[in-house]
Amino acid sequence: LTHSDAARFMPVFFLLVIILTLCLVLSVPIKTEARVDDIADCVGRLNINLATILLSALVFLVAFAQSSIVAYINLYALEAGLGNMTPYFVAFAATNFSIRFAMGHLLKHISQRKLLYFSGIVSCAVLWGIAHADNAVTIYILGLFFGLAMGVFYPIVNTKVLRSMSWHRQGMANSIYMAACDGANALGVMAWSAIAAHFGGYVHIYTAAFIVVIVYLILLSVYPAILK
Repeated sequence: LTHSDAARFMPVFFLLVIILTLCLVLSVPIKTEARVDDIADCVGRLNINLATILLSALVFLVAFAQSSIVAYINLYALEAGLGNMTPYFVAFAATNFSIRFAMGHLLKHISQRKLLYFSGIVSCAVLWGIAHADNAVTIYILGLFFGLAMGVFYPIVNTKVLRSMSWHRQGMANSIYMAACDGANALGVMAWSAIAAHFGGYVHIYTAAFIVVIVYLILLSVYPAILK
């Protein structure tokens, strides 16, 4: 659509705007109940603590790995002769957006920790698949799965970062979360570029990003023991 004329693009664009507006309106009338155990759990956590730091490290690692796709998937596709990667981003956005509406139901049956493992394992599979894909369609399909993984990961970790600090310090907690995301993207662009230049190809950055997600899975496994 982005390569078509305005007569084709604008109707679809406005249709998407209408759908997003309806979704926003439907999400507004949500009641939030303060739970005593949640408030008590935050009492005394006035400064940045180890839980916040470790959770932010998880965010940083995943966002760092994700930046390899966001910044370089198009260049990798050109280098490999795979063509236009716009459908990948469409597939990613579709599942990333859709899974948010199912999160409440998922968390009733699956723990947050299991979903975080799911995100890491799927991310590993996606990065490995991109590095070994021999056609564009395979990468488009991987985009669907990566959208699911990231759509599950970010809301859970954002919530956990917020709850790791006192309720009246949640503005600071949210700033730390966003700094981890933005910092990972900024450093990722430079790091992946250096790796591609050093090894002589963009395919190598996805092997490196795969290793980064493995580190995330290791940290996810050991951080409860570190806190104890």
